[in-house]
Amino acid sequence: MSAKLSCYVACLLAVLAAGCQSTSVAEKKPRPVTDSDLIGNWVGLTEDGIYYFRIDLQRSSKGRCAYAYVHDDARLLAVNNWSTEAGRIQMAVLPIDPDQNSIEQISGTAHASIMELSVTGKGWQRRLVLRREDDMERRAGLVKNRMEQHRKNENAQANSWRRFLNIGQRRVVKGSHIFIFDFAERPPCFRKCEWVRENRTKNLALKSRINGVDFC
Repeated sequence: MSAKLSCYVACLLAVLAAGCQSTSVAEKKPRPVTDSDLIGNWVGLTEDGIYYFRIDLQRSSKGRCAYAYVHDDARLLAVNNWSTEAGRIQMAVLPIDPDQNSIEQISGTAHASIMELSVTGKGWQRRLVLRREDDMERRAGLVKNRMEQHRKNENAQANSWRRFLNIGQRRVVKGSHIFIFDFAERPPCFRKCEWVRENRTKNLALKSRINGVDFC
């Protein structure tokens, strides 16, 4: 009996130890980014979507920053110094082009794939979200190619319908009924239909025409 109890206690201790270990792993915080993690080009918009920013962070702790208003020319600033500490980034900037917004500093939180920043000028501040330029271009290419592929498939399907229907009128005779179909340019829609019923014994014809009917 004591042997069974010892076995149960050992199993219980093993389960508790595994639970504590999984909890510690779940609570483990990600490693803060370093300067080398952020080197490269970053792009994004201010929270109101008015200004588009592109920032190039270089290994020398320097870089360039350019931004453009909706319909204005781009303005270029020099990043004289940038650094990270405890997941935060600070950039000191000076204008190269005349800067009517007087941007003095860009700072905020930084991760390997996204930066949430504040752009500060004289008496004003805007929020800015930046993402890696190569990642944005890659994803933009994926969605663009998928849409283009779908468009090509639709065109190919439409062309196959055109070849099958051979756009124009078709006459079908079934018993004493004659059906005339006028296939339109947007297959497989039947835009017009003429129905002719002939009484062959009396040599009389009754014709009814329907215009503008869409059977899709």
